[in-house]
Amino acid sequence: VANSLAQHRQTLFVSIKNNPIRLMNLALALEDDAIYTECLIHLIGAYKAIKDLAKFTMLPEWLRQLIAKKEKELNEWRIETERDLFSCTIRIDPGNRPVFPVGSQIETWLVVQLFRDTLANRFAALEKSKRLSGTLVRQIKRAGDEYMDYEHVKELCRNILKSEWKDLAHDLKLIKGYAATIVSDLAKNELMIDPDEHGIGYLTCTKVRAQDIPWK
Repeated sequence: VANSLAQHRQTLFVSIKNNPIRLMNLALALEDDAIYTECLIHLIGAYKAIKDLAKFTMLPEWLRQLIAKKEKELNEWRIETERDLFSCTIRIDPGNRPVFPVGSQIETWLVVQLFRDTLANRFAALEKSKRLSGTLVRQIKRAGDEYMDYEHVKELCRNILKSEWKDLAHDLKLIKGYAATIVSDLAKNELMIDPDEHGIGYLTCTKVRAQDIPWK
């Protein structure tokens, strides 16, 4: 059965995304590493949304405890990463000092504040709606125009400063680059499918190790 399933890998992995609990029970019965690993990453990422479902209790107690433990670790990592994002800044010479709202630094300082405010609002909105932050974290990692696109920021700055800002594109690229570095590990995808292509909003960066697999 396991060999037959492996021939339809993409279909299988999409099915796991749609029903990780049922496929996890199959993985346990088959002692299949690949299915078990894929299911576990989904169950950890989606834990808060599924932990109270009746079918979640169909999983063995030891496995539910493992999922809860790993989700707690992932959540603590996420909170720490968000904290680092909110302190992200642009540093200048001499002395590699963070920008300050004085003189020629005002424009660059403004980009930093807009960046922090934007992320604070985005994360707060996700928290309020009980949606998950994986999609946003992966957008930050790509450092493109999926958040804080150049034209929108340019218009905001023009309204505030009433003048053109020649270094805006450079400053925006810098702060996004720093942010991408901060989230690089949290934004990793350990699934066999692309989370954004398949509408997966949670984090998928959990590494499943041999000690997490009961038959190893």
